[in-house]
Amino acid sequence: MSIDVLVRDIVEQALAERVQPQIVEFISIDEAAKTCQCDRSVIDSLVQDAQNNGFPAIRLSRRITKIDKQRFFNWLRSGGLNGINYENR
Repeated sequence: MSIDVLVRDIVEQALAERVQPQIVEFISIDEAAKTCQCDRSVIDSLVQDAQNNGFPAIRLSRRITKIDKQRFFNWLRSGGLNGINYENR
């Protein structure tokens, strides 16, 4: 076995031990509205414009939309709509 193969195997094993699959937690539109203490219609409008406002909505089907919980809280921390630069539109 060459040194290159040995090093590659060691590196691959070390990376495999360190890399953990990331589990994404989703919340519903109702849960997001409750978190923000707002009406569901506010979150619905954010979902409708998610492509432009950066809202982390994920459409699973025409009737089912989920929100990536971690990205949602990051979006809120970054200022939500206040953090969006509308000048570049």
